[in-house]
Parts: sequence; structure tokens; C-alpha cells
Amino acid sequence: MTIEWVLIPVTLIVLTIATYTDLKTREVPDWLNYGFLFAVFGIRAIFSLENGWSVLLAGILGFALCFILACLFYYTKQWGGGDSKLLMGMGAALGISYPLINESFTLLWFFLAVLFIGSFWGLIWMIFKAYPQRKACKNLALKYCAGHKTLHFSLALLTVLFIIPIVYFPLLWPLLLFPLGLFYLFVFITSVEKTSFIHAIPLSKATEGDWLVEDVHHLGKCILTAKTLEKEDLIKLKHLAISTIVIKEGVPFTPSFLASYMLILLGKDAFTLILSAFFT
Repeated sequence: MTIEWVLIPVTLIVLTIATYTDLKTREVPDWLNYGFLFAVFGIRAIFSLENGWSVLLAGILGFALCFILACLFYYTKQWGGGDSKLLMGMGAALGISYPLINESFTLLWFFLAVLFIGSFWGLIWMIFKAYPQRKACKNLALKYCAGHKTLHFSLALLTVLFIIPIVYFPLLWPLLLFPLGLFYLFVFITSVEKTSFIHAIPLSKATEGDWLVEDVHHLGKCILTAKTLEKEDLIKLKHLAISTIVIKEGVPFTPSFLASYMLILLGKDAFTLILSAFFT
């Protein structure tokens, strides 16, 4: 029996549970993430007794790389703590074998797939969330465009100029998406976040990992600046009897982990084929 026969079902089960909890509660529980990490390293340690310590080393290298990436995404407020910890677990599960072979880059393909699929998934989720508040979202977007007329016109002109090289080099058609397309995307995301993702909630419903978007004041003093809430922050706020806080709801990102892992299982060339379909 190879280690993949054990790691693959364990990983699929964890990602399925994580996807369900993320969609339902907007968080991935710590018990699942830590349990995943312990299970992966335990499995690798057992198989290393028979197949050599390179099996365990691969998990350590994958975990170390994803630990750095997870910290980067977490402290720049791109991901919550649950997603970041799950990425560490995926790093340990997929691993980076040494010396480097083709399979050593599986983790890289997975990460690229997460970013690629996650972008589309995030856009779809934001459209779904924006629909009930579509009028407010539209008005805010128009207001933003009206307030940046010069930038809007300049980007539109630049996009038109891109048509010239595309006439001679058709493969450059993605240039039409830039930069005006990025401007509209930014306006859309900003409008949706402000109308559909930012909420004032009772402190009793706040959880570790929520994104605090407004400073919390008590008796005229700022007691907590905007940040990702940690356990100590919640205890402090409860001790001071703070009743309401303003948070930004995040996109449940875990489904993109599951989709990306399944894509990797279908074949290491699947992601390349998808990219080729868009840009050839």
C-alpha cells in the first residue's frame, strides 16, 4: 500500500467537511485543521519507517512553504485563520519531495489552481450576495465612477488603444480586459463589500477570525483597532461589555480548495489545459 491510498481519502474527507462548515458558518473549525495536520504527519511518520525519512521530509517542506504563504495571506487580511491553517495542512499532505522530481511541483500546481479557481468562485459568490442589494450596489458603483471621471476616461482610452496591436496579434486579446476591466472589477468589488459584506453584529455572534473593519471605542478611547479578531480580543470586548461591532464578512474560500484538489487528482496537466483553453 502506498501513502497516497491513505492521504487522498483523508484529505478529501477533510476538505468536504471544511467546505460544508465554511458555507454554513463562514469558518473552518480549529479541531478540523489541527486534526488534519496531526493525521497527515502521523501517516507520513508511519510510512517513513518503511519507505525512508524522505516521506516525512516531503511533508515538512510542504508545510514550511505553506506556513510562509499562509502567514502572508493572513496578515495582509486576504484570508481568515481557518483558510490559512487549512493551506498548511494541504502543504503537509501534498508535500515537496526531495530531491526534486516532477511530483515535487504538485503543491505549486495546487496553489495556482486555488488562486485561479478561487478568483472565479469569489466573483460568483459576490454576485450572489450582491443580488438582494443590487439597487444599492448599482448606485454606489455609479457614484464611484462619477467621482473618478478622469481616471475612468483615461482607462477607457487606453483600452481602445490596445485594439491596434490586437489587430496584428490576435493572441493578445486578453489585453482588452485591461485596464478598464480591472477598474470595473474594482468598482464592483468595492460596491458589493460596502453594501453586502460589512455588517454591525452583536458581539455574542462574533467569532475568532472575523475581520473588524471599524475601531472599537470605549469611554472615548480606542480600545481595539481594525484587525482580524483573535480570542484575546473577544475576551477583552466581552469584559468591557461592548455590545456591537462592525465586521466584514468574508467569501467562503474553502470550496476552491476542494475543487483544486480534485483537479490535481484528475491529472497534473489538467490545470495547464484549462489555462490553454482561455489563452489560445
